[in-house]
Amino acid sequence: VVDIMRKNHYYCFYMGPGTGKTIMALNYIASKLNPVRQQNFVVITPKSVISQYKKEVKKFLPTINVAETTAQMVKSNDNIIVTNYESMKKLPQDIEFDGLIFDESHRLKNLTSDLHKEGTELAARSKDVYMFTGTPQDATRDEVMAQIRVMVPYLVPYKTHFMERYFYLDDYYKPQSEKREKELDEIIRTMTYGDTTDNLLDLPDEVHFLVECKFQNKTLYNEFKAEGIVTVDGNTILAENPASKNMKLRQMASGFVYIEDGIPIELENPRAVPFAELILTLENGLIFTQFKYDQMIVGEILETIDRTYSSLSGANTAKQNNQAVEDFKDGKVDFLVAQSRSGSTGLHLPNTTNIIYYSLPDSFIVYDQSKYRIRRRGQTKECHYYTLAVKGTEDKKMIRRLEKKLNASNNNFKLYRRSK
Repeated sequence: VVDIMRKNHYYCFYMGPGTGKTIMALNYIASKLNPVRQQNFVVITPKSVISQYKKEVKKFLPTINVAETTAQMVKSNDNIIVTNYESMKKLPQDIEFDGLIFDESHRLKNLTSDLHKEGTELAARSKDVYMFTGTPQDATRDEVMAQIRVMVPYLVPYKTHFMERYFYLDDYYKPQSEKREKELDEIIRTMTYGDTTDNLLDLPDEVHFLVECKFQNKTLYNEFKAEGIVTVDGNTILAENPASKNMKLRQMASGFVYIEDGIPIELENPRAVPFAELILTLENGLIFTQFKYDQMIVGEILETIDRTYSSLSGANTAKQNNQAVEDFKDGKVDFLVAQSRSGSTGLHLPNTTNIIYYSLPDSFIVYDQSKYRIRRRGQTKECHYYTLAVKGTEDKKMIRRLEKKLNASNNNFKLYRRSK
């Protein structure tokens, strides 16, 4: 990877989760250091990963100043700015950077997003630009091309023409499937390099378990599924559109539903008893939830059965989240409860062999990343994954969709994996 970076000013590296992408990036920076003049590098990474990234910089490049903003840069040393995607726009417009690294670059997969626009503007004033992620796409390969476009805008000059040429589109102009265009393969092949985690590392086996859950009374769920409207305790629950309907059905399968202003109404929770019974059989584990309210319910159940836990959430401060992770690593608590989007990256937890999906994430990227929080370098034991699925709901369909996307992702990695 470092050899390719030194020979190319821009490139995408799609290396599976847990393969040491941070170390690859830091090796590149170390190889570019110039004793004659000061150099400035920028690393854009998810907010939850910043503290870990800074630790790695201080460990492997102790002579380099680590800053979170250009205001902290010093003139006498080489600098690395480590900041998050939401803060890209705060970087000054008049500075040219020697190197720019997008960590977890799938955050730039939407061609029309503000993050994509800001990333493209930042890349335009950087000499070298590289993308790193273990899960480059959630759906079709326009998401891969979006990342390539940040580095080389002329490859996708007009979104409309690009989409019509390579994809079959729906009524909302969203890609539904890909046309069999070898030209798209060639573009991606020349700009990407990578491989799956299992092809790069010798990791323990993984075993998946399906934990069956069942409604005692499914009338409310069935009525809303059929009609798109239902009344609960005087509150009207309405499906404004298909996406809203699907989201509220998922909430109902977890024992609640949000009404106006994000206020939850408690319903029958078919997951509660199977979840408690499962937890009583495990020594420790990492528990993922989709919804914030799920996380609260999980905490209440754990307290009821006298199991200790800490919580990782986007609502916490960085200090609170770091402490929650350290308490779990040190064995001070039995379980770490995390919202999927907050805990799917940046965690290194070989101290447990169990992941419990109380409720599944709706993104394949988040799901795939989350699996490697425990199955990674340093893990010596077989890893167990428990997924709670409520009978007669969208849960099993979601599992099948995630499996289908996993197969598609593995096939795409065959395209990235090539001789240099």
